[in-house]
Amino acid sequence: FRSATGTIPSGPHDRVRNIVCDPSDPGLRPLVEQLDAAVLADPLMAGLPGRTLLAVARPDGPVLAEPHDLAVVAAQGASDATVVVDGRGRAVPAAEAARLAVAVLGRFLDARGDARTWNVTDLPPAARAALLPGAHPVAHAPAAPPRPGRHGDALVALVPLGMLTPAMVHALVAVSPEVQVTPWRSVVVPDLVDGSVAPALAAAGLVLDPGSAWLRVTACAGRPGCAKSL
Repeated sequence: FRSATGTIPSGPHDRVRNIVCDPSDPGLRPLVEQLDAAVLADPLMAGLPGRTLLAVARPDGPVLAEPHDLAVVAAQGASDATVVVDGRGRAVPAAEAARLAVAVLGRFLDARGDARTWNVTDLPPAARAALLPGAHPVAHAPAAPPRPGRHGDALVALVPLGMLTPAMVHALVAVSPEVQVTPWRSVVVPDLVDGSVAPALAAAGLVLDPGSAWLRVTACAGRPGCAKSL
């Protein structure tokens, strides 16, 4: 099935290809593709914890507010990018950012103590500082993520608890050839000139109300699926 659909390029790496990026910024896609390719090319990266989170963003990107372990940050029009770990960053040419990121992730693998060390923040301070030599403190001011509703020609729809049902998928396919998944349990339908599709999406269970209580509800897998349940 994986080979036939082409949706999973590497089974061993599937749980660790966790890269988040602002869905409204297509200019960042090359960096995402380079980072993903670098992770896939290194067999050791398959050993990363499934909760490892990588971010690709602008300096004010909303994904930087997510609990990422490593970020590649590139200003608009800049020829370099900053690899950031634990609030410290090092600037390199954009073409070299993915290589440096994988090197840092390799050091994280070496520094892990046990299976419950999921994230960089689980390491002692000295171990975190050693992950990215030559780094200096950086600070970012992430913007708020887009709330459900219309944003120009794009429509943001919240998926309750992140559980995308077949009815929701069919409704989305019917209105757009492209749908972008966000880190905020929502999907973005880009280039949507016709706003009359909103009722059909809402009828399928997608939430378009920016004040919905679903924005404040989340869930955990719990036992036995979560090693930190206790």
